[in-house]
Amino acid sequence: MNKLQEKVSLMQKKLHRAKDIYDFMNKRFSVNQQIVLWRFRYRAIYLFSAMGLWITQHPDEIVKGASYGQTIKQWRNSSKVGISLTRIILMTLSTQPRATLAELEVLCAPYGKRTALKKLLKEGVALRLLRSTCEGYEPTELLIDEGFDRVIFKILNDDVIEFCEFVVMFKNMRENAHGVADLEKQNRLYAGRKNLSEVVFDGELDDIIFGGSSDDPDEVAARPAMGRVKS
Repeated sequence: MNKLQEKVSLMQKKLHRAKDIYDFMNKRFSVNQQIVLWRFRYRAIYLFSAMGLWITQHPDEIVKGASYGQTIKQWRNSSKVGISLTRIILMTLSTQPRATLAELEVLCAPYGKRTALKKLLKEGVALRLLRSTCEGYEPTELLIDEGFDRVIFKILNDDVIEFCEFVVMFKNMRENAHGVADLEKQNRLYAGRKNLSEVVFDGELDDIIFGGSSDDPDEVAARPAMGRVKS
């Protein structure tokens, strides 16, 4: 296999590998924006890996001396599963006025045991972040105030902003690609305007590319006829 054949074969395999993931996610696939994302793959891996660290930082870890959100910090640090469970509790109480223990048990089950949840709820009440009533648990003004303070710190953080911009950039690329494809399907654009990457991915040049000579004479003799790379 010569260098061109190696490059084309690798490109087709990588794109089909990505397309399989799009299929799992039930999303439309477009060759062009996926090639751009592949070119930025190291940056993407860095941003997604680092985001998990940035988003869990407390305000005093973002800016030295910041005293905001300390009660929530104490609450989260009171348990080994505190980060996950307190987030689920806060997510739930920001979309409904109260939540029962049974509701929270179901939501928290993948992240922690019932005993850990009950301990965190009890601690939340003691810290005046939660209010326990006969109908369940309700958020206090302190919980909402500190939760919102933390949002402001994160939404102004340059690292978080860069991550969000990267995601939105890729979203916009995908939407534009789909818009062009829709216009082509509606015969509002000439449908034959494929670029070289799309033609190669679709295997339209396989006979030309893989039917040519190899850098290795022995391989030419031994190699069977090659066709389009399958996912």
